[in-house]
Amino acid sequence: MRRMSALCAAWLLGSAAIPAAQSNVRYRVVYIPFGPCEECSVWPEPHDINNRGQVCGRHLDRRYAELRAELWDPEFPGTTIDLGRSSCSEFWPRVEGMNDLAHIVGWDGACGTAYITGCIWTAEAGWSELGRLPGWRGSQAFAINNFDQAVGVQGLTTAEPRSIACLWDPASGVISLGRGPLNFNESTADDINESSWVVGRGNGAGGFGAFLWKPGAGMAIIPAMVWQNRVAINDYGQVSSSEWRSVDSREAFIWDEDHGFQFIGCEMTQTSFVWSERRGMVDLNRKCDPCHPVRELRDVLYAVAINHAGVIIATPESEFVKAALMIPYIPGDLDEDGDCDLQDLAYLLSNFGRWGVGYAEGDLDCQGDVDMQDLGILLGNFGETLP
Repeated sequence: MRRMSALCAAWLLGSAAIPAAQSNVRYRVVYIPFGPCEECSVWPEPHDINNRGQVCGRHLDRRYAELRAELWDPEFPGTTIDLGRSSCSEFWPRVEGMNDLAHIVGWDGACGTAYITGCIWTAEAGWSELGRLPGWRGSQAFAINNFDQAVGVQGLTTAEPRSIACLWDPASGVISLGRGPLNFNESTADDINESSWVVGRGNGAGGFGAFLWKPGAGMAIIPAMVWQNRVAINDYGQVSSSEWRSVDSREAFIWDEDHGFQFIGCEMTQTSFVWSERRGMVDLNRKCDPCHPVRELRDVLYAVAINHAGVIIATPESEFVKAALMIPYIPGDLDEDGDCDLQDLAYLLSNFGRWGVGYAEGDLDCQGDVDMQDLGILLGNFGETLP
């Protein structure tokens, strides 16, 4: 999975300025460290979150003026793991995607050459090259599934095709996905799901377009839309991306083989959102926990990845050293079991009228007591469940 790809039941995310949908789900913002120390690390760049809640990305280490790759694990929340670099490279790798085994793909300086190459990191082996097609000079990897199949691009040649989408398979090695019906001169694979379906983009003599590649079926063009931005796919075969409509606005959409296109946002500018079929578009900056507000409204600006539990990893706007973990919850779900039900109502009523209590006791508006306003919040969310 990679950014925008860990989608469950059509959860999508991106950047938009859409009026907030009527959604009862809110998000607790938890800042996580991204680097060895606050004094030496700036510009956190989280790139992916897996279903174990682990986050991969990079940060700028001011001590050495280097961008370093890191892995954050919720089991060791106070620190991150420096992913290092390969033994023969002078460069720090760029991380892109991660699976649930915490196997991470990206690219690095190719050993013994002047070109970059797709690579994979594991805790056991560190960084290793994924391999290249014969005659191709360089490669980049963008996403990986739980079968350790990775996708990306082979390229940096002067002949045609100049680049070609590819798949790395542990059993078969590196595989070209072909030039497709549009005879692409340039193409890249952006994402892969657990069915080994691959999505990407390309352009050539036949035009510019997005594609869906399936094992045994090959490459097919996703019709009716010119896609300029990275494409993502979930395990339901739903594909998401966005399209520039003007210099400063985009439209986000979802597509699948059964239903075609569905636009989920328009006239997008700089803020973050999450979308689902059930709740529609939700502006994340307007749905942060009022009891634990972020430092300022636009601190959480770029939502970059989401996992199956709906937990989002985001990049703060400033050079604040910590990345932002956005954890969904339902106000009134006092036992934190994913729904607002009779058990929660009974617990709030048992504390009704009390002063000097907190959210966990039923003070849902964070006013220091449990009163009719708190009861109204719970009843307004009664029956609500997390996806």
